[in-house]
Amino acid sequence: MTVSSDQAQAKAQRTVISVDAMGGDQGPAIVVAGCSASAKKNDQISFVLHGPAATLEPLVAKRPELDGRCVIRDAQDVVTMDDKPSNVVRNGKDTSMWSAIESVRTGEASVAVSCGNTGALMALSMIRLKRLPGVNRPAIAVLYPCSSPQGFNVMLDVGADVRADADDLLRFALMGKSYARNGMDIQRPRIGLLNVGTEEHKGRTELKEAYELIRENADEAEFEFVGFVEGSDISGDVCDVIVTDGFTGNIAIKTGEGTATMIGNGLRDAFKHSIWSRAASLLAYTSLARVKKRFDPRRVNGGVFLGLNGTVVKSHGAADATGVSSAIKLAARLAESEFTNRLAARVAAAPGERDRRMTTRAVVIGAGHYLPERVVENAEFEGKIETSDEWIRSRSGIERRHFVADGETTSTMATAAAKMALAAAGKTAADVDAIILATSTADFTFPSAATMVQDQLGMEQGYAFDVQAVCAGFVFALANANALILSGQARRVMVIGAETFSKIMDWTDRSTSVLFGDGAGAILLEAQDGDGTPEDRGILSTDLNSDGRYRDLLYVDGGVSTGTTGYLRMQGNQVFRHAVEKLAATATTALERAGVTAEDVDWVVPHQANIRIIQGTAKKLNLPMEQVIVTVQDHGNTSAASIPLALSVGQQRGQIKQGDLLVTEAIGGGLAWGAVVLRW
Repeated sequence: MTVSSDQAQAKAQRTVISVDAMGGDQGPAIVVAGCSASAKKNDQISFVLHGPAATLEPLVAKRPELDGRCVIRDAQDVVTMDDKPSNVVRNGKDTSMWSAIESVRTGEASVAVSCGNTGALMALSMIRLKRLPGVNRPAIAVLYPCSSPQGFNVMLDVGADVRADADDLLRFALMGKSYARNGMDIQRPRIGLLNVGTEEHKGRTELKEAYELIRENADEAEFEFVGFVEGSDISGDVCDVIVTDGFTGNIAIKTGEGTATMIGNGLRDAFKHSIWSRAASLLAYTSLARVKKRFDPRRVNGGVFLGLNGTVVKSHGAADATGVSSAIKLAARLAESEFTNRLAARVAAAPGERDRRMTTRAVVIGAGHYLPERVVENAEFEGKIETSDEWIRSRSGIERRHFVADGETTSTMATAAAKMALAAAGKTAADVDAIILATSTADFTFPSAATMVQDQLGMEQGYAFDVQAVCAGFVFALANANALILSGQARRVMVIGAETFSKIMDWTDRSTSVLFGDGAGAILLEAQDGDGTPEDRGILSTDLNSDGRYRDLLYVDGGVSTGTTGYLRMQGNQVFRHAVEKLAATATTALERAGVTAEDVDWVVPHQANIRIIQGTAKKLNLPMEQVIVTVQDHGNTSAASIPLALSVGQQRGQIKQGDLLVTEAIGGGLAWGAVVLRW
């Protein structure tokens, strides 16, 4: 549907609202009806509707109020209530929800409204719109019925993030104040911090810290801080804004909804009890109607996503036309007040606020690798087993691999890689606090290979241990190292992946023996201060997973407690099927947690198992192979060593440079899989 030039000129003077017409349980007809109802009441708004044009055009044509005030953006796919947010972020570019957010991102519309999947909407909003400077965690704010003169207070957060520290709660207070001022015309809102009691000594440490921060900022930020409030104050007249974390807020609002439903059902049952009860209900009808209108959730429908570079209003999934219209009314009011700009200015300025806490990051300061001298070309397998160079290349992309010589072990290779990383960082073993070695092929059952590396480096301080997650081992080791650094238990951690898989091959099995190689890679991580933004160097996020139901897909058929040595066994087709889906999903989750998108990524550094898996995962992430570090052709599958090998080689080639955004992902026996997002 298009508009004439005269209509377009009139439209330019209106507030444009982007509406996901396909979100919610009631279907597009209800959403269009809600838009129509809003258009009747407010001639200063117009709409961009997103969804299948063939579905929306006849619905809009039936609504004369929308004539000349509605543009349809054709979007064929729909985000369902059951869709996982990570899948929507990865595959949802053709959905009406994505299209609606894009209209705000590009400036076509001032605000977006959707009745759809809350988790997916928040994920897309964070990824596409980005967070405001100074905002660590966005929040969802809702209007909650109370006994104050305006009839409602603002509660946030009600589910965007279950975690919130003192600085986050301060920003929630600032955002809630801005919402109350711009959305409810309360010039000096009263703000309360939800706690288990009103006494200052009660509550968790972060609540006590937040109490002081909010109190210190109250005067300059132009709000009144009433201190701690408790659950009974939510519906009272103590404050206009209630600040809490997403976990507590979501429980509070769901409890309120459930209680209201129970009371309503109880009243209906009571008035049906007898003929006298029915008569009483008729006498009380006017009063009951007034109460119903007062607490009708449709009239305050709409949770606002705060802390983003754009305004998004989430309408209830079961909203009818009245509910949709209420959400649009709220969206229009916020847009007309330039709410996002005002909020950004307030959060960025934060008068009197202490400087943002520096965030500790685990930063890569050196990388190294080691490959045994013996190179085994594919041709060496011909004549020994039923295979060929062409067969191996076509199925795996592998051309050659390295095998250890006599006397070489996992620990000696790991030590060589660690020494190279130390030299690159300009450090010595005395500067290292911990060693984490990812391996499934340690020199001995015990001690750990990491302690042997510690000895070979001449490192007498600190501690060392192995991590065993097979091919995903290095990702798990990185996550452990990151945790040690963030918790203050180590300043510098050497993270190594090293394997001698040539020792566990069944040389009669062509499906596995031609795939694996030996080698080691290492990086040295150091604790450094960051600003808490995705622009920081260092590890930005991690995601770890495992599912023991699939242990028989990739395993060694022997071990200490079984009394056998064993060989590697693999169901290649099944591993491939799981690998592409799980690797793409874990990478997407890690990117979301880091607050970045696949479009921000400079390099994917995957586990080098198989070129087809690498290509399939890159395709799922919508990234070209030109942005993927590939070494599988020269190294084969070196299990836990493959990612650090690729990191070191990629840097050596001049591909990976300081400041580049990387995502690493791996899957291995267990099954175990995970991803890490880091800025080099």
